[in-house]
Amino acid sequence: MSKSYTGWRMLLWFIAVYHLLSGALLFFSGELTLRLLKNLAGVSVSGSPELGIAGEILACYLAAFGLMMGIAAWNPVKNRAIVTVGLVLFSLRLFQRVCFADKVMQVMQIPPSRYWGAALIVAVLAALMGVFRWQLYKDMHGAGQ
Repeated sequence: MSKSYTGWRMLLWFIAVYHLLSGALLFFSGELTLRLLKNLAGVSVSGSPELGIAGEILACYLAAFGLMMGIAAWNPVKNRAIVTVGLVLFSLRLFQRVCFADKVMQVMQIPPSRYWGAALIVAVLAALMGVFRWQLYKDMHGAGQ
């Protein structure tokens, strides 16, 4: 790696740790996850065996994504394809949040301010990942020199 990309790598590490911790929490403690969702995001969901199974499946994907972001953070130049995967995922999540906002807020009884606040965080992460991926592209192809 000719450049260190320190700030960008810190962003990737943050995303990695967040998703690894979220995945572990969801996998090992569905009840605690429901309480945190209610207190932090205003989500009102009652637990059920079906929700528990869906949560365990989601936990595996969260952990896998966290691991991938950690690999990308370790060497973003070598693992730039993973940065692209992160950009795509954040973009899809933002698209999903916008398209199904009314339905999700109604079903989960999430206050609009909290819902759109979380969507803004996803949008910022998507934008940052896009800028970083563009920077990697430019650096690899000698653009702007």
